[in-house]
Amino acid sequence: MLPALALLIFCLGNSRKDGPTFLGPVDMVYSPEQGKLYIAEYYGKRIDVFDISKKTLVKTLPLADHPNNIFLTEDLRSLIVSQGMAEGSLLVYDLEKGRRKKEIPAGHSPTAISESEMHIVICNRFPGEITFLGKDKFQVEKIVKVGREPIALYMVPDKNKLFVAHHLPEMASTADHVASKISVIDLDNLKVIKTILLPNGSSSVKDITRGPEGKYLFVTHILARYLLPTTQLERGWMNTNALSIIDVDQMKCWQTILLDDIDHGAANPWDIDFSENGQRIFVSHAGTHELSIIDWEKMKDALSQTGSTSLDYATSENLGFIYPYRERLALKGNGPRAIMPVGDFLIVANYFSDNLSFINLDNFKEQNIQLGEPNLSNELLGEMYFNDASLCFQSWQSCASCHPDVRVDGLNWDLLNDGIGNPKNVKSLLLSHETPPVMSLGVRSHAKVAVRAGFTNIQFTEVPEDYSSHVDAYLEGLKPVISPHQSSAKDLEKGKALFQSLQCHECHPAPLYTNLKSYPLGEDKSLQWDTPTLIEIWRTGPYWHDGRYAALEEIFNKEKHGLQESLSSNDIRALNAYLLSL
Repeated sequence: MLPALALLIFCLGNSRKDGPTFLGPVDMVYSPEQGKLYIAEYYGKRIDVFDISKKTLVKTLPLADHPNNIFLTEDLRSLIVSQGMAEGSLLVYDLEKGRRKKEIPAGHSPTAISESEMHIVICNRFPGEITFLGKDKFQVEKIVKVGREPIALYMVPDKNKLFVAHHLPEMASTADHVASKISVIDLDNLKVIKTILLPNGSSSVKDITRGPEGKYLFVTHILARYLLPTTQLERGWMNTNALSIIDVDQMKCWQTILLDDIDHGAANPWDIDFSENGQRIFVSHAGTHELSIIDWEKMKDALSQTGSTSLDYATSENLGFIYPYRERLALKGNGPRAIMPVGDFLIVANYFSDNLSFINLDNFKEQNIQLGEPNLSNELLGEMYFNDASLCFQSWQSCASCHPDVRVDGLNWDLLNDGIGNPKNVKSLLLSHETPPVMSLGVRSHAKVAVRAGFTNIQFTEVPEDYSSHVDAYLEGLKPVISPHQSSAKDLEKGKALFQSLQCHECHPAPLYTNLKSYPLGEDKSLQWDTPTLIEIWRTGPYWHDGRYAALEEIFNKEKHGLQESLSSNDIRALNAYLLSL
């Protein structure tokens, strides 16, 4: 049995019924002046203050909602926490006085936080915006629209630029190049001045950081081989896991390194950081419960000899390149996410095992300190298995590799359950158990069948039935996120009326917004396509069965989609506003 899973099952079997509940650490910052580690506990809805020297919890700061990100200001005097989803906020704590100073409304889905000379900066993930707040009063001074799902930030003050990493691709999935991007914002005029596309197939971006010499930024992500049919997993046939290096001055992708070995995937790379001396790179792998420890100096020398350009990602096809420069360290914890180098140690926050791993960087010995107790409910066990790539053949991918956040990755995949040569866009799993049949052509009678087939045919593995049952429980417990789209009451009312008068509701009736039937669609009338739910359609682009439309309104402008009459631009705007509100 794999070490991380074995430890967690042991903890589950020996947990105290009257002990602490599951907390779920997702982020950390370290205050060197205080010697304190601040830990954002997602499920615990709190910030834990941990004394590094004593290795013990000394204080807890309760929150009203789930924390998303945590940030320590440059003067080390304030701690800022982003929390919540539809009605997000920022909490500002005075570290000298040990109390909360203020709470500021922060819009929909505030996530990553950064700081410039003039502003506190936050990602609003689902609105696709970067919000600049004045430092004195925390009032909004500028909102910059950047596109789909900005999820991580890195401020480069010496270049007067902010680099924004985007979680998912935003273009049509039939485009020649489908990939997440890095947006570059000029801090003088607060405008996007450059868009850097990662290599084709890049998705599920998690983190961005700067190297010690300042010349490069480093981005963790999945590199999908989505153009190939899903016939095997060997040598990263479906998904590989990558680290892309951005040249700060030239504002382009310099190199992309595969983090996998030839016969052993390193699934779901998450956080990235450097050792304090700048000589080593640390990457957490949330899917395989391990760390990559990379000799940056030696790897940099080797990379400088490849002659690769932004159009020639030679290393992104080479599963053997990283081998001489990287140590893979298996962890005893499950689901490592945030990492933090502190002196001679690397601290790892393990999400599902609910503990901290202290890794001695001299001998790689590991000490684990429990935060809460992994008393996982059936739903949380399902979430754990959904994110666990150690269940997969050779550990190349987890369910979350193609369904990040249980939704979509923005790519087309050619699955074999309905023949070969007909790639289709990934579907969200929200409400999948309530809207049978499933898959685009309805080839699975129910989501429960699809869950078990997914382990067998996509991860090429067999898992115990209770694992699949727990995944069912996780998926059945999912709740829709309130839409970030704000439209006028007039447009929403008009759009809803059009939805009825155009008879859209016949195929998409409330409350699930699907009649659970199948219909011919597009050119080939012999194929019967499952009618999808419209709930969270704002989140699940690109659109159509093959993702050919980047924006929802294109369906009505180009495809007509059953409309018997032409709609005015105002009508399309209103109908689009209503759909994006669901």
